[in-house]
Amino acid sequence: MTMGKNSRRARLWRPLAFVGFLLLPTSALATEAPESTLVQPVVQSLPWLGETCAQGRLPTLSGGWAIGCGTAETPQRAIQLMTQARSEFSPPAGAWGISHGILLDLHSKSFFLPGEEQQRLTPVSSPIHAPLISDGESLLLSGPNGLEHMALGGNERQTIPDSNPAPWYSPAINDHGMFWVELQNGKEELWWTPHETAHPKRFIPSDKAMRHVVAEGDFVGWMSDDAVYLKNLETNHTVEIPGTVHSNDTLALSEGILCYEAGTENGLDIFCSNGLHLERPGDQRNPSLWKQWLLFHEGQHALLYGPIK
Repeated sequence: MTMGKNSRRARLWRPLAFVGFLLLPTSALATEAPESTLVQPVVQSLPWLGETCAQGRLPTLSGGWAIGCGTAETPQRAIQLMTQARSEFSPPAGAWGISHGILLDLHSKSFFLPGEEQQRLTPVSSPIHAPLISDGESLLLSGPNGLEHMALGGNERQTIPDSNPAPWYSPAINDHGMFWVELQNGKEELWWTPHETAHPKRFIPSDKAMRHVVAEGDFVGWMSDDAVYLKNLETNHTVEIPGTVHSNDTLALSEGILCYEAGTENGLDIFCSNGLHLERPGDQRNPSLWKQWLLFHEGQHALLYGPIK
């Protein structure tokens, strides 16, 4: 199935000077509010999180938290969208990752939710060559020795046999299995291991390069040079969205909606699988999603947009 991407445009031309942080009423932040109570989508700035940092990975939206560097070079501050609570913590000094609102810090051997106590992470001696990933219950590591999976707080680690994840590409995990990108004869391919097996296999055979896999619940998303894809593993239904995708960036996935950046005649805009086209002056980059909320980068600023549904 091929889907057009210009069915619903969000023309947001308001200058940043007139945009505040979390000015929406509480009813607008409720994730399941009746349709009649939802306000029109707006853009809000997040200055307390600091400017874009960590090679463009931050600020990001994860598990209801908007997380940024503050005055550091790695994660240091977080804002809870539903309560507007703020949290500051020691920035990680080594390999780290953010998934489902959980901060994973290999250097301090800990994982934690912002504002909560750190919990012990079993020491990992394997080298890491991609950001850490979690599904909220387990940790997925990608390194030159293969893909490794372990329960958060657990003592045992499972190595996925014959896995050869490509550097820089984060793996992904959902209710159905684990996913990663491999380099096969110089071409990126998408591989996976279903949870009920331990044998890797190609996920989507294709002549195109497949990269930047993301996964959540029943869904998995990825991109090629000229399209993004969203597959529901429960129904086996795949949506292909053609476009001039920016293949150097990652995808954002939440509750079955996939967002990405793509080139237009005026620069880079954010598009989503629900038909949203976020169109503003300049480039909009690095989308991240949580439920109704989309965080993106514009210049050195992080902006929050929503609700998107």
